Amino acid sequence: MQRPYFISSHNKHTYMAFILGLAIVVTPILPASLHAQMVETASCKDGGQGDETNILPHWLSGAWESTNKGPHGDLWGDEYWTSPRGGIMMGAARMGQGEALILWENLRIAYDENGKVALWTMPRGAAATKFDMAMMNDYEILFENMAHDYPQRIKYWRDGDMLRAEISLIDGSRPYQFAYKKTTPK
Repeated sequence: MQRPYFISSHNKHTYMAFILGLAIVVTPILPASLHAQMVETASCKDGGQGDETNILPHWLSGAWESTNKGPHGDLWGDEYWTSPRGGIMMGAARMGQGEALILWENLRIAYDENGKVALWTMPRGAAATKFDMAMMNDYEILFENMAHDYPQRIKYWRDGDMLRAEISLIDGSRPYQFAYKKTTPK
């Protein structure tokens, strides 16, 4: 049986040389702020992991599920968050009713160009919208963006074993809350 083209030892070495060359060429042209952020993140105490879990909301990590009875069928939502690593937490969410998908979203919590924690949301693959962290304590974090139409505030907090979230306008009006329980990825 012949090995596929991309597995041959010649091509593997060519590919690795290409990747190394690309890294050598691209790294010097990174914006200074991004390069400094990468160096700062890489040089954190405890191999970068210890400090991040104290700054990024590590308690958000995991797979979360919400189900509610609605007049037109069961409403459901899933939200998934990685553990903090490399200065970032990556998230994904989807909401639906019955078997129909209503919304999906990519998310990330990371440090912005000024070294501040922020949340970026990308509903349905749209361009990222940044929400600045306004407040954080041991099990609660609040992000705000007054220039955004809706939501302008996104808040996550732990309530025992539950994860709760709320979106609203900046003054807290028009709130919509979510209650999630820990689950396994589906």
